[in-house]
Amino acid sequence: MSTDAQAMIARRKALREKFSPPVRHIPIRSAPPRSRTARPPEPTQLLLPMPLPLSLAPAVPGLPDTRASGEDMLLMIAQEVSVRHAISMEALFSMRRTRNLTMARREFFARATNETAFSLAAIGRFAGYDHTTVIHHNREYDRSLQDGSWERYIRDVLPEHVATVSLRRAVGM
Repeated sequence: MSTDAQAMIARRKALREKFSPPVRHIPIRSAPPRSRTARPPEPTQLLLPMPLPLSLAPAVPGLPDTRASGEDMLLMIAQEVSVRHAISMEALFSMRRTRNLTMARREFFARATNETAFSLAAIGRFAGYDHTTVIHHNREYDRSLQDGSWERYIRDVLPEHVATVSLRRAVGM
């Protein structure tokens, strides 16, 4: 090795010792010996993060459970919203921001939050959005309910939109 390389290595070592925190060696205690005949603990009851809403509980004990799974529940809400607003499922979850699509998304996110036990992140993942988008749409939905703009939209704008879409479909546009 050349003297330049040795000098560079020595400088690096000196800088490392000067600026690096000292390494503390913590003694590791060994675990107590395990018995070869000991059994693993029994599995405990599954704990859910929150109780299921009544709509997901079985209707009558003893009968087969015909509840929809979680994703089916979100899919049903999305289908109901897309039919009510006369839009396709693809349009509901697209990135377009027209008023009718935005209002439909607000309704979907609000219903999914209120009618299912899913987290905001899970609802957002289902729709292809971030959980903060779900929070934003829920706030906007609540605000529009309070100031009356939601009722005005449902009463005035939505029927006109549905009639226009129905006419376009009938004509074949």
